[in-house]
Amino acid sequence: MILVTGATGKLGGQVIEQLVRKVSAGQIVAGVRDPGKAADLARLGVHVRLAVDACAGASAVDHQRALDAMALYAPLIELTSVDEVLASL
Repeated sequence: MILVTGATGKLGGQVIEQLVRKVSAGQIVAGVRDPGKAADLARLGVHVRLAVDACAGASAVDHQRALDAMALYAPLIELTSVDEVLASL
């Protein structure tokens, strides 16, 4: 599984757009603050999950809690850049 945070934003949306060209949409988890804004992603078959706002001013502990909660759905691999994600596929 590949987790994309901020999936309804400009960059996150572009990342998912590229990912669905390389992997099954069912392998992608979109972490969003507002699942209602991710209806198009869900229709593609992307797993949409409510994610705590762990990035905007949150502590490292809050960020880890959000990642731990997402891991309940599937094992996650942390990658540091879009290029690294695309190169790993």
